[in-house]
Amino acid sequence: MLKSIPYKTKLRTIHIPGQAPLEIFTLLDKQQFYDPKGAAERLGICSAAWPLFGMLWPSGLQSPDHVAQYIHAHAQACSEVWVMDPNRGYRNRFTRKMSEYGFRLAEDKKIHRPYAFNNNDVPESYSGRFLHYQRDINPSLL
Repeated sequence: MLKSIPYKTKLRTIHIPGQAPLEIFTLLDKQQFYDPKGAAERLGICSAAWPLFGMLWPSGLQSPDHVAQYIHAHAQACSEVWVMDPNRGYRNRFTRKMSEYGFRLAEDKKIHRPYAFNNNDVPESYSGRFLHYQRDINPSLL
């Protein structure tokens, strides 16, 4: 039997002109928080920071172009974007697309520490990368 998750989500559909709609799950509100074993806290994520992690989307189901276009459409002319890349082979294509929208890759760092804890509270490693993009363009170019 599946256990009920102690937080609520909602499905949002974001329409991008000329593209298939982007579907993402977001936390229902900014008061949602669930860390019964303290795993997030050990990684430095406090309850107040959870709204920053409120977008849960199946990135593997979206093309790098869709994700980059979504970021471009919602980011300010002067902005920063942090992406956790799971090393599925799309980093270069995504970075090229981000560049088309005025973002430059400021940092590309391999993740060397555990990112999650399994059901036995044992840390599991993450083979991905931390990508940090920055953009500072004239707002009239948006």
